[in-house]
Amino acid sequence: MSRSNRAASVLSPVTKYISWNAKTGKFMVRAKEMEPQEIKFPFRFLVLDMLSQVTGYYKADKTQVTSNMVRQFEPQYFVVNVKGVNGFPRSGFWETLKEPLRGYGGRWTKVIFAMIPSKETKTGMEIAKLELHGKAISAWGSIESKVWDGAVLCEGATQPDDEGYMYPVFKITTATTETEQKSLVLDKELQEYLKAYFEVWNERINEKGVNVGQGDRPQKQETSRSAKKENSYYDGDDMNAPPPPMDEIPPEPTDDLPF
Repeated sequence: MSRSNRAASVLSPVTKYISWNAKTGKFMVRAKEMEPQEIKFPFRFLVLDMLSQVTGYYKADKTQVTSNMVRQFEPQYFVVNVKGVNGFPRSGFWETLKEPLRGYGGRWTKVIFAMIPSKETKTGMEIAKLELHGKAISAWGSIESKVWDGAVLCEGATQPDDEGYMYPVFKITTATTETEQKSLVLDKELQEYLKAYFEVWNERINEKGVNVGQGDRPQKQETSRSAKKENSYYDGDDMNAPPPPMDEIPPEPTDDLPF
């Protein structure tokens, strides 16, 4: 294992990637060797962790906008790349990057690592990376402080707004003890990966003279599911990060969800 390849030594446990399509009012799921598919409502999942990232699509060059992920309570310093475009990668704090990135389709993204039902694993569960943008993040904000109390349920979308866009409607529902236990096991696996990920990224950023910590936060600021369960003094208000200013798993049978 090389110094620059430490994060790769711990493989990402994410197997599905989910995003919200505001034009269709549906979640879309994708994975390797699988065409994007719509997720049927109701869609249930358990939150494992929440991060922030810059993502998007630069239409002019038909290329993706990507960045490192950051913790909610650490400095929002990003290294943003638009593949093949001059002037990138570009580094800085979100407040200085947001306006220049707007022209490239770069958006603040809420990243939600979640446990979702699966027919492809022995446990019947797998880890997905769910991304929300714009007003969909505001919709998420209505339940964010309660996500550790059970499962998140999305039964549908709002009515189209003046521009024809729709946004998810979330609420909290109960989860069985068995399902909670499965989520803790998967979150431990996720946190092992994220620890290696942040060790590498934080070191790279610190070399630029920016102190972003060492990938670990004070316990009271933990946002992962397993950390919340371990810290009985957890304060849900810690999750109320302000919304940013800018604006996938094969469908499961609706009567066959395990929680």
